[in-house]
Amino acid sequence: MLLQQAEALAENLALQSPLTAIYSSDLNRARTTAQRILTGQVKTTSSLILHTSELLREQNFGSGEGMKISTKTPGVTMGAHFAQGIFPALHSRSQRFPGGESLDDMALRAELVFETILLPHVIQEHKERQSRRVDKGEAGEEEGNEKVERKIAVVSHGLFIGELVRSIFNRDKVWTTRRGEQIDVKNLRGMKNTGWTRLEVKVHPGSETEGLKVRSPPGRRGNRLKFLSLTF
Repeated sequence: MLLQQAEALAENLALQSPLTAIYSSDLNRARTTAQRILTGQVKTTSSLILHTSELLREQNFGSGEGMKISTKTPGVTMGAHFAQGIFPALHSRSQRFPGGESLDDMALRAELVFETILLPHVIQEHKERQSRRVDKGEAGEEEGNEKVERKIAVVSHGLFIGELVRSIFNRDKVWTTRRGEQIDVKNLRGMKNTGWTRLEVKVHPGSETEGLKVRSPPGRRGNRLKFLSLTF
């Protein structure tokens, strides 16, 4: 079933404009799907390759991986439950199973993925658009933009994808300020196997693009991004 779903996804994406790059978790399910997408793309983009990364893996549940989730016994600490091989449900973003990741840990990994893998593409597209604008004059800013649009496929896993989308979305300070809050990752979960989310992102007008750094200083985000759309 998974291979059939992956083939259907690959065929759907192949009907759209070619991808610029494909990044995938190195775990088998995601890598298999990504490989099918790559196969569908090489017909139009023969130079495309698949990049795999451990950073795109699903949340690490440590010793709780594959274990049955139980109800916590009142008055008994989480540590005592773990020592007995019992794994109650985790109810806060900071909690983790022994040897595993919390949701907050995974969110930091999602930030790293954006800054080191995706942000360079956003910056490069912006520079290409700016260069085209200079070549064509002010009136030519939008003309031919589709020719410099960079389309990146990220193949990962449900919980991590939710954290990655949240991380990117909340970088649009105009949007979050208008809403008065950041997006809740709970609203970004529930994707089915080979389901996909489409995001369009660009650099905010007025950003100092020449000085943009891939890594922001600790505790702040120096790269102002703007959301064009979010589609599930």
